[in-house]
Formats: sequence, structure tokens, C-alpha cells
Amino acid sequence: MNHPKLEEFIKEVNSTLPLELEIETIFKRVLFTGVKKRYAGVTESGEIYIRGLEVRRGDWCELAKEVQEKVIEIVLKEGNPEKAKSYVKDIIKKLSSGNITEDLVEKLVIYKTITRSLDEYVSEQAHVRAVKEALKYGFKYRPGMKVGILIIKRGGEKLSEKAILYDLYDPEKHRIDVEYYIDKQIIPAVMRVLSVFNVSESELKSGVKQKTLFDL
Repeated sequence: MNHPKLEEFIKEVNSTLPLELEIETIFKRVLFTGVKKRYAGVTESGEIYIRGLEVRRGDWCELAKEVQEKVIEIVLKEGNPEKAKSYVKDIIKKLSSGNITEDLVEKLVIYKTITRSLDEYVSEQAHVRAVKEALKYGFKYRPGMKVGILIIKRGGEKLSEKAILYDLYDPEKHRIDVEYYIDKQIIPAVMRVLSVFNVSESELKSGVKQKTLFDL
């Protein structure tokens, strides 16, 4: 490490205060979200650190994680939030077009764990209801098992009514609920970052026309 001024500062603090500071990581650029312990930074060698953001949590689909990581990379490495915004808009347009390829479907799967017997769940969570439905088709499960679900267009407003086990998904019969993935997965994940630059949700969705049945 070659940061003499920083080393001098730490040495002075340690000698005058009842503290013992030490250098853990030096960032070239840091993004603070305004929420405690939620930040991301890039080191001088180009390594990105992410702390406390959605990409580290397990209840998001792979696409949401992937898009947020890319947004963070663009902002930190290129210092270009406008480019990051354009990237997100392109992803939203792709989803809204209705052209959901098999590869894209795989990135929309949300993986959850069945932690106990199904009849022990007080509230019917989306993945629990999806597994119960799958039992009718011979699906076997056990507590501790991780299952993948997709959110499709069907049923009422409750998320649990729209969830289907990935194993049962048939692109000929089922339509992915793209509004859910845009509004509840992609946008919340990236807004943790882009809101710092005063980017609004409406900006990300501007110019996007979602397909209806009349467009198919």
C-alpha cells in the first residue's frame, strides 16, 4: 500500500485517541445508498465490493441480481449513471416485448426453501402454494428442499395465486407476469442505486409499451 497521507492520519489518530484504526480496503469510488450498511465500492484494482444490497439476498430472481450488479459496475467503474439508466430501460423493454426466451425464463426463477411440512405453514406463501399444486402431478418434496417458482398471469391479485413450480411451467400454456418482474424485482433492485442520482421509476419505464393480447 502506498498512501503515506492516509497512513500518517491513522498513526496520528491511534496515538491521540483510545482507538486502533487499521486500513481494511481502499476504494477508488464508493456509492452510499443512504441506508446504514448498504453501499458498494470499487478498489483501485477494479474489484467491486457490495454490502447490504439486494444482490446478496436470496429472495430475488437471477435477472434482478444480474441487472443490479451491472448497474453498480457501470456507476462505479465508468461513473456513468445515465448509461446505467439506459441499460435498465433496455432490460425492461425486452421483458415488456413479450419475447421471453427459455434462457430468460431461467433467470426469472425465484428459489425458495421449504423449511417444514406444508401443513405447518400458517400463511400460504407463494412457493408453498406452488408445491401443493405440484403434488397433484406427482411432485415429491421434503423439508429443507429448495424449489424454483415462476410468477405467471393467472388467478387473482395475490402473489401465491400466480406462482407455479418451474418444473410445471409450459410456455405454450402459461404467460410470464412481466409486470410483476418489472415492478417487484427489477425496479426495486436498481432503485437502491439509481435513486441516489435522482432517477425515478417512471423514467425507467418511460417509452415502454407492454404487449397486450391484441398485440400477440
